[in-house]
Amino acid sequence: MPDKFTNSVTQGTKSAQNDDEDCGFNYPGIIAGILMIILPFTGKWWQLTFGDGALYIAASPFGLTVYSFGEAIISPLITSLTMALTGIIIVFGIILIVGSVFANMPEKRNISVILINSGSLKAVFVVLVFFVAVITAGIIFSQYFSLYGFSGSFPILSGYSAMAMNSGGFSVIIPVKSELSPALLFAVAVAVAGLATRYYGKK
Repeated sequence: MPDKFTNSVTQGTKSAQNDDEDCGFNYPGIIAGILMIILPFTGKWWQLTFGDGALYIAASPFGLTVYSFGEAIISPLITSLTMALTGIIIVFGIILIVGSVFANMPEKRNISVILINSGSLKAVFVVLVFFVAVITAGIIFSQYFSLYGFSGSFPILSGYSAMAMNSGGFSVIIPVKSELSPALLFAVAVAVAGLATRYYGKK
């Protein structure tokens, strides 16, 4: 009987030790969470320019700047949406940090998993949706130019093109330039860190 009791205590002690060994800070999650908090303030991800100041667009999920001949065009609705998204991504960054810290506490491992799963892929989702939105906008602009008889290859993500139209002996050329900014590379790095957080948590 004492032997059985001793074995039971020994097994319980080993199990507790194994649980403690499995615990540890989710360092990729802490890094990803901090980067998510910084992300909305890194600047615009994509810029599009028509002509010589005729239209300028700079966009990211957290802000939209539009100028037409030097005059700012402001949409209160879009401003509200981008501000809301800024707040959401910051909150999920904090959630990811908390979950990654809780990963080092055996009694909070279940909560840690929930928090990490909630926040780790948000940057991935934001980056993917932004790419889809930019490509969709580029296709719409391209179709618009084609509708009015302009020829040329519209630079959807990045590049330069001269959209030309010939009509009645007159020629109209509109230079179009689009470019991706370094802030987008930072966003991709944040997304990769989020993916690493999920993988690290499953080790």
